[in-house]
Amino acid sequence: MKFASIGSNCIDLYHIGDKKIPYAGGGPINVAVYLRRLGACSAYVGAVGKDEYGSFLIEKVKKEGVDLSHVHILEGKTAITHVTLDKEERILGEYEEGVLEAFSLSEEDLTYLEHFDVVICDIWGHMEAQFETLKRRGIKIAFDCANYQNDKRAEMAIPFVDMLFFSSDLEENDLKEEMKRLLACGPSLVIATRGEVGSLAFDGKAWQEEGIVPVEKVVDTMGAGDSYMAGFLYQYQLEHSISKAMKKGSEVASQTLTYYGAW
Repeated sequence: MKFASIGSNCIDLYHIGDKKIPYAGGGPINVAVYLRRLGACSAYVGAVGKDEYGSFLIEKVKKEGVDLSHVHILEGKTAITHVTLDKEERILGEYEEGVLEAFSLSEEDLTYLEHFDVVICDIWGHMEAQFETLKRRGIKIAFDCANYQNDKRAEMAIPFVDMLFFSSDLEENDLKEEMKRLLACGPSLVIATRGEVGSLAFDGKAWQEEGIVPVEKVVDTMGAGDSYMAGFLYQYQLEHSISKAMKKGSEVASQTLTYYGAW
């Protein structure tokens, strides 16, 4: 199995007391690392700055075995998300987008991506304008729009997406109506993550639910949704079973809760 993540990355800069602790992160990077740890071939295509954090991110991700041969190193700053913790719950503060603001996939990148089974992106990647091109090239797209499914960026992307992931705290009946609406926009499968409630999936034929895997102590929720997505995609490509994919997603997400940073 071969997966490629595209678009956003960042340094998750944790402010703990008077310390600033950097972790390599960003949704697509996180998914790429989790998939590699599960045993899949994974790559990341995006941009970092010619700065200390860009070198830091590349070093950390390379050590995980993710292919970074199509990372663009550009003049400017690597993206930073400032993070604080309220007990175990991470609070995302200021986001400095840096070189990602103007990044787009090159023709060489697009040709490279044709060799992967699934391409993964999130709403912060600014890739939505190129989704139609990816789709025309026969590339399967998994897209995470967090809780911004009604955002203009998501509305542009969703018609070209195969598997749509989003997070929601809607009541079940309202959530099901929302998932029906999203499925009608183009995806073949919609998956909603619901925090402690678990997850819900819909393919137009049947609803499937999966609970969480409890952990003894939650340390940090950073990356939980990304690890669920990685576990789901890995198992779904392996067996094409939605229920088994949801179970695997929950299992992988539970591990992420037990340490600081996404991975």
